[in-house]
Amino acid sequence: MKKLLFLLVLCSIVGEAKGQSSDNISFKGFSGKKALCFSFTDFELEKFDGGIGWRKWTKDDVVWFFSVNLDLSKEKTDNKTSNDEADRYIGTLGISTGIEMHRFSSDRLSPYYGFGLGILGSINDLSHEGGSNENKVFSINGDMLIGAEYLLTEDISISAQYNIGLEYRKTTNLSKSTYVTLTDNEVSTLNFGINKVMLVLSFYF
Repeated sequence: MKKLLFLLVLCSIVGEAKGQSSDNISFKGFSGKKALCFSFTDFELEKFDGGIGWRKWTKDDVVWFFSVNLDLSKEKTDNKTSNDEADRYIGTLGISTGIEMHRFSSDRLSPYYGFGLGILGSINDLSHEGGSNENKVFSINGDMLIGAEYLLTEDISISAQYNIGLEYRKTTNLSKSTYVTLTDNEVSTLNFGINKVMLVLSFYF
């Protein structure tokens, strides 16, 4: 999160400084432009957390977006039933869509707010000698978006964004052993807060 905040501040300073230059790079006239975008929410080397999506400026100050998000990682976890470490596999697949309202654009820098809707499913699997524990999660979230987009070139931009809102989450636990399979009760929760902080790289055409 600190890295994303640093990048946002850096983009703002550089954008305002370069916005005074005589180049022609600007958000003016972006209506109808489309972009292929790549999002990142984590920077660790042993995992991937990001997505690929599509953005379109439907009006001079409105952007529609759609993205598919993927989170894959493998962790080592102490196994309580033996002295060995166990492999913990984490996988999340989701989709999101929404709009961004770009109201205060300068030449290169465009702060925005907006609204988004997302659906995701995840499976966490802890394998160990004699069995495994599986945790399944399904969630739906509605977010308010706060961010800023900065034009690196005429066709490439970088954005930093907060997703703040409500999330409904349903969790199912499943324990498996060599002889017995047990299903725990389902748990549903409703949460409010920062659902995601991400960096987005967009290529316009």
